[in-house]
Amino acid sequence: MVRNVFSTMVFGVLLAASALAQGPDLRWIDVPVVSGPSGGYTCVTKPYQGSAVITCDPYKIARLPPAAQTFLMAHEHGHVLQFVRGLQFASNPEADADCYAAKRLALTDSPTLAAAIQWLEHGLGAGGGDLMHGNGIQVAAFARQCAAQVGVRVQ
Repeated sequence: MVRNVFSTMVFGVLLAASALAQGPDLRWIDVPVVSGPSGGYTCVTKPYQGSAVITCDPYKIARLPPAAQTFLMAHEHGHVLQFVRGLQFASNPEADADCYAAKRLALTDSPTLAAAIQWLEHGLGAGGGDLMHGNGIQVAAFARQCAAQVGVRVQ
């Protein structure tokens, strides 16, 4: 019995180490993105049939520059991955979704990430955001840190 428990623990540690060696889980899971009311937010992601659906207010999203729209959609897809992995109740799902967006864009479209960070800092600034998401300056700083975690430095 003790040997089985020990073997299970070793297997779990090796599995976790293997997952870390492969890098962060930055899968992009295609889900429906629909236009509709999103409450006080530009977009919201909700669980739907084992995955999720993203609902965006077309008037709110149209007011954002393209790079900010791209970052926001990557953020929402971070929530999709949280739902699929069962991590939607993590300690800080909004920060996790921001980090997912920053890492994914750092690896796939770093110029857009840089433009989004510039908009967060100078467009949204200290006056934008809310308690759950942080203000623009905070999100921009965190996005830089997350990009650095995958080896990309963003000015």
